[in-house]
Amino acid sequence: MHSFFGVPVRVRGEIFSDVAAGVAIDNARLLAEGERQQAWPAAAREIASRSSSP
Repeated sequence: MHSFFGVPVRVRGEIFSDVAAGVAIDNARLLAEGERQQAWPAAAREIASRSSSP
């Protein structure tokens, strides 16, 4: 017999249908946020190099 854990889960204020979906969605959001944060310094360096070149 297989068990089913179908309790709604709240992750960062949003409700998801089960634990696996909530964890997977939260992990994807955290990954995307980390990638955005890493992109800022590279973008700032590129803007600075373009503005300082003649």
